[in-house]
Amino acid sequence: MADVPRNSPTANRRSRHRVRRTLLAGLAGLLLTGCGSTGGVGPVPRPVDPVSFPATPRVAATPLPLGTATPTPEPAPVELRVMSFNVRHADISARSAHHPDAREFQWTTSRGPAAVKYVRQADPDIIGFQEVKPQMKGIKGQRIPGKMITVLAGGLPAYTFTATPERNNFLPIAFKTGKFTLLDSGRIQIQYTTDKGSDSNRFATWAMLKVTQTGQRLLVANLWANDGSRRYWAIGRALAWQRLLPALADLTDDNQIPAITLGDFNAVDDRDEYPFNAHLTAFPEAGWLDASQAPVTLQKLPDVASYNGWGQKVDGVFRPNAIRTGPRLDYIWTHGGITPLTWQIFLPEIEYRTVDGRKLPFAKGTIPSDHWPVVADLALPPAAH
Repeated sequence: MADVPRNSPTANRRSRHRVRRTLLAGLAGLLLTGCGSTGGVGPVPRPVDPVSFPATPRVAATPLPLGTATPTPEPAPVELRVMSFNVRHADISARSAHHPDAREFQWTTSRGPAAVKYVRQADPDIIGFQEVKPQMKGIKGQRIPGKMITVLAGGLPAYTFTATPERNNFLPIAFKTGKFTLLDSGRIQIQYTTDKGSDSNRFATWAMLKVTQTGQRLLVANLWANDGSRRYWAIGRALAWQRLLPALADLTDDNQIPAITLGDFNAVDDRDEYPFNAHLTAFPEAGWLDASQAPVTLQKLPDVASYNGWGQKVDGVFRPNAIRTGPRLDYIWTHGGITPLTWQIFLPEIEYRTVDGRKLPFAKGTIPSDHWPVVADLALPPAAH
């Protein structure tokens, strides 16, 4: 095998596969030790590097007594990679979006293809997109025929996309067609314009999937809560969680079906007072796990913010593509026995530049959105008999 530089994308992918394989194997062992016999089959296969092990002496199997049934191999968890990605809608000008370059902001020729590239690099099984509005504007503010989702669906032919026709329901869920079947889909209204602290009607879309490999059902919910850092807006979001969680429990037969909720919560993860931390208390109290608490973090930079805003000001000068640090707005939560294995705020290739004597990280190439995607590897428990 040819030598691969340690920090190259190939080496990083190999390392990632090894980490995920080791975690999954450990988890399967724990499940088999502590649980009774359950149904299903093994994990979704992913390519891994060949590893050499010491030769193990073969031991002759002891024949079973006549009439004894051959033991059925115990099933292992199924591994899934999940992404949440706010792609920033294209129905505004670059100036309105505070983007420094109108050509780079153009969805059909620049940001859209870059978003497709990010998804292909991360290779998720399931994606929740936010802000995929139908309308688009060109470089000079002119209306562009077509829909935003066309660029994503056309660039990702291996995925099936759920429909998002309703107003302020710009939340398609995409899944690998060969791994899942869509059983049903819909939406939950989590905020109303008339609510205190709400900026508009807001929804969570959902899709009930069947895992092809095991036949197990899986609920995926995708949301985009209202923006705003003031207490007033946080109150609106707190009401959204109160509506969302009972609705998800109802869809999953009182949380008996494994479930994933992801999206742009527009709520930071570093506040410890109500109502700013309402999501950080309501979800765990209802039995949900934050995937960012996974035992392995794969992101390239520590403390990176999931909202990047196309760059940041450094010493009073706006630096496009500069990577921010700070709190997180984007989440992946799990329920029903789904175990987070790895977590990352997904970053593109990085280069360091010297700015006023300091080395700062910058993202290479076109940035598709003012949010970075978040990605988690999850272990779906074996299906029950």
